[in-house]
Amino acid sequence: MATYPVAFFATPVLVGGLRGGVAFVASHMLSDFERVLGVACGALLYLTRSHETTTWRRAIYFVVSLVGGNVLARRIVLTWPQVEPWLAGFVASAALVTFTILALDWSERHVEPTLDRVYAWIVKRLLKG
Repeated sequence: MATYPVAFFATPVLVGGLRGGVAFVASHMLSDFERVLGVACGALLYLTRSHETTTWRRAIYFVVSLVGGNVLARRIVLTWPQVEPWLAGFVASAALVTFTILALDWSERHVEPTLDRVYAWIVKRLLKG
């Protein structure tokens, strides 16, 4: 019979803890939702403003923007909690795809000619010896 009073007194604590837990999860879900919404807006902005020639390239950049932007935005929000989650998501998504495109364009222009020159130099050295 001693268990009834303990269970009776524990009920408000459990319900209060449950309500607090629901509020905690809801507040974090709202923050996550805002972040994901910002990431999606940044990725869609890229998609609408993109001048890529192939659909595959657009799709790959869009996925990179979504996944990478979400990871980067989560890190920004954890590092700087005063930043709004939607703003962090939007900026992270848009910046990530912009820098990715710049890096890939640079590598297409500079890496291939450099590798061709290195290959020609190696072949010339091997044929001399």
